[in-house]
Amino acid sequence: MAEFKATAKSSISLKGSWWDKLVRESKGKRFFIEIDMEGRLNSLLQAVRFSLLPVLGLVAGLTLWKRSAWKKHPEELRAAIFLAALFISLFAFHGFAALGGNYCVYCFQVYLGFFDVLAIIFIALVVSSWAGDHGKWASGLTLALIPLAAAAVGYASSETLAGDWLQLRHVRNLLELRLFGGTELWVLIQNKFGMEYAEIVSAMRRGLLHWMPALGGLGLGAMILLLAFWVRRGQPGGKTRFGFAARAWALVLTLALLLSPTRILGGGYVFYDCSSDVIASYETAGASLAEVVARGALVYWSGGDSAAPLLYIPEAEIFPAQLNDGYTFRIGGDSKTLDRLSYWDEALRTQWLGEADYYLIEGRFYDDYWVNSGAWVHLAETPAVDACRAGASIHILGRPDR
Repeated sequence: MAEFKATAKSSISLKGSWWDKLVRESKGKRFFIEIDMEGRLNSLLQAVRFSLLPVLGLVAGLTLWKRSAWKKHPEELRAAIFLAALFISLFAFHGFAALGGNYCVYCFQVYLGFFDVLAIIFIALVVSSWAGDHGKWASGLTLALIPLAAAAVGYASSETLAGDWLQLRHVRNLLELRLFGGTELWVLIQNKFGMEYAEIVSAMRRGLLHWMPALGGLGLGAMILLLAFWVRRGQPGGKTRFGFAARAWALVLTLALLLSPTRILGGGYVFYDCSSDVIASYETAGASLAEVVARGALVYWSGGDSAAPLLYIPEAEIFPAQLNDGYTFRIGGDSKTLDRLSYWDEALRTQWLGEADYYLIEGRFYDDYWVNSGAWVHLAETPAVDACRAGASIHILGRPDR
């Protein structure tokens, strides 16, 4: 196993990195895409949809919370409070980081995967306390939250439905409905908003494609509530071990579990799926690095999100802030403070490039700029680290005078 040694050498050096490539290709354009509030809401709903069982399980556990159920097990009470508080805190922090800025708005759905297990353990811990009646407060929250959650999931799932289920002729037929004394609906919309007929048809179709699934989800939520009420009333004497609220949430969580492999609840999210042997790919790429990069060399890393291939370079010296790739890169601020906090910026990038013996660049960011600058020579290119992603090889550049 390779041994890592952090270094903090200092010097001024040459340009050339993924950042320079972005600057050259951007031609003064904004680096971040402004996403409106509708897009941010969609990101939130997509995150809830992909983690529906953990999120609704936590909501159910809090809705059905009975402190009296924990009298004999205070240690389990403390564990449940800790798990719920930690999940809610992480949810809020990651939501603020993703939805509150422009860095990676649609990363929220991925972030939840880091700590979903907390909510799953919470569900397993509290479900035994759901027996009995939970009062009007729990029933009222259940009546409000289940249809709302079902409608939100329906809205977020609209993109998984084939758009051709709603033909333009159906929209036109709808717009030709006569209201208020025989005036067609599209005429009323045109008079109100000054839109052309084609614009009205297009806007109406887009709206229906999003909101019809939401209405379908709302209907499903209502059906779940009716079923929970009917099952409870169907018992002899109207009595049962579990109250209405507990039955309703149990039905919701069961349905969420059954639908979790489907496209409706995220089964179609295959961005990170890969059928190749990732470990073998890392070993092959790492062996290529070890053959070219000298033992104990100082390495500048721009080889991708995972720095695992560096483990194969004997006694490699690195710049630790780069281990998380561009995620720790900052624009602005004091370089010394950033370095102390394990971040880096443009000044540190330039400094470190001048110190490095080798420059490792992921294929998707590589071009001939660095070799043409005369500062580096191209030594080799490793096999792809990720066979399922284009540009996943690592280009190895070295100093022409070393």
